[in-house]
Amino acid sequence: MKKAIFLFIFFCFLLFSHSPAQAIVQKKGENVYVNSNEIIEDDLIAAGETIEINGLIKGDLFVFGQIITINGSVEGDIIGFGQQITINGNVNGNIRIFSQTIKFNNQTDKNINVCGQNIFFSEKSAIGKNLLFAGENIEINGKTNGNIYGKGEKISLGGEVNKTTNLNATSLVLQPNAIIKGDLHYIAPQKAKIQSGAQISGKTFYKISPFEKKEKKYTVAFFFWKLVFLFGFLIIGLIFTSLFRKKTLEIIEQIKKTPWKNLGFGIIYFLITPIILLLLIALLIGIPLALIGICLYFILLYLSQLFVGIIIGIEIDKKIRKPKENKEQNLIWPMSLGMIILIILFSIPYLGFFFKLITIWIGLGGIIENVKIKMQKIKITN
Repeated sequence: MKKAIFLFIFFCFLLFSHSPAQAIVQKKGENVYVNSNEIIEDDLIAAGETIEINGLIKGDLFVFGQIITINGSVEGDIIGFGQQITINGNVNGNIRIFSQTIKFNNQTDKNINVCGQNIFFSEKSAIGKNLLFAGENIEINGKTNGNIYGKGEKISLGGEVNKTTNLNATSLVLQPNAIIKGDLHYIAPQKAKIQSGAQISGKTFYKISPFEKKEKKYTVAFFFWKLVFLFGFLIIGLIFTSLFRKKTLEIIEQIKKTPWKNLGFGIIYFLITPIILLLLIALLIGIPLALIGICLYFILLYLSQLFVGIIIGIEIDKKIRKPKENKEQNLIWPMSLGMIILIILFSIPYLGFFFKLITIWIGLGGIIENVKIKMQKIKITN
């Protein structure tokens, strides 16, 4: 749990430390492509399954997708969320990324903050200032002009670091071409493997990592509360789908149609809404409105999990029973199946925390995007 909380705080830091420009360009769809001769003067938000950026982005770049490749230059910052993100182009600003696999093959003039399972910096990579990372398997083979701060399972350092290196790892290896011009501070169960040829100009400080006590998680109380949460979801879901069946199907369709776009906007709504509510409270006269907003916010967070659960249940139900297309679908069985699967996923140590966040973000984005579409239709009608 401590690791999950650390990563969540780390990711929130990545997003909150951004200052947006005035204008924003949006590109969305299953495949998003920016040509090599295309120049975007403002910030760009790109959301889709496959995203390829080959042109010049003069503002900041926000990317939310499955496979993301950035070959062009970005004069501002990059903020990304995906399954696989590869950066081959030059970046003038900061890079803040959350992805399963991250590959960086060029240079940035400022900082890099990344969180993922597999993080790879090639020999061509160059970081103008500091590197901050959290992950599982990390390879750093390029040059870092500032400090390195990182936490990971397996860390391999084979590049050049001009300042201090602070690492927390299960396994740390300094490759023969590793050059640390400052001090090396690291925490690990055993001493680092410093291969012949590796250079450390400063001092080395080693601290043995403390053994964490295993949490007795799977107790009778644990399963009891999971059942309580499950039945709570089912009761709320049964009431909502019975009273608002048409609206439920609309939101489900919206989430299925553009999941990556919903994920991107869901993250923004998730983080920005509390700030707006706090500002309303600070104004004093906005306290009543803020209290209503807080209630609505948590209701949406709750319902977002429900809608994603229904979608998971429907897709699995199609594989198992193959219901007739013309027949009106009963949502109770898919909802029950989907919520059971989500609760199991949410219970996985460390990863469960992120499964829950991703579920909330996708569902929240879908709900609000559905409301926005409805509002646009009303305006057109009037």
